[in-house]
Amino acid sequence: MCELAENTQRIYNKIIADFSKELENPSCLSVKWIDFLPISSIDGIGVQVYLEISKGRTSSDIWLEFIIRDTWKHESIHRELIRDYETLHDFLVDRLPILKYNYITNELHCEDEMSDYNKNILIGYELLKEMPTNDNVKSKIQECSVCMEMCNSKTSCYHQLCKKCEYKIKDKKCPICRSSYNHYLKDMEEEDF
Repeated sequence: MCELAENTQRIYNKIIADFSKELENPSCLSVKWIDFLPISSIDGIGVQVYLEISKGRTSSDIWLEFIIRDTWKHESIHRELIRDYETLHDFLVDRLPILKYNYITNELHCEDEMSDYNKNILIGYELLKEMPTNDNVKSKIQECSVCMEMCNSKTSCYHQLCKKCEYKIKDKKCPICRSSYNHYLKDMEEEDF
């Protein structure tokens, strides 16, 4: 076994052992989130990588899942279930480095893997491109105001902006109207009503 695989196995076993020990305390929650990997971006998207640890049906049953959220809207843009130290190793070494951002689905995918749901979104987008332009039907997928790629995300002032371009904007002002935005706070305010 190579040194990296041994380290991955050691880390995996430590995570499981520590959480198992915590579960012995009756006041322990059955789910724990850890801001796990110090990664700031993947394929040009600002991200935070969390590890969710949760208790399964039995006390010895513990699940690990990587959840990658974008730093703009704090949406989950990739999830990866970790079954054992081999899948942890495969994710870190083989899958994480090849994740690519899809402008239409707003998620990170490996080139050869995509859920049926996301495949259907892309098929729907292809069909939408065939429709004649119509003022009565508006698409959620529009050109990014900066890079002109078709995207499925907007600022809180309702201008199209893809996550790659948003990550590059330092002062967080809309490139169209120059108003400040914080989409995460705007979304939270809307949920309160």
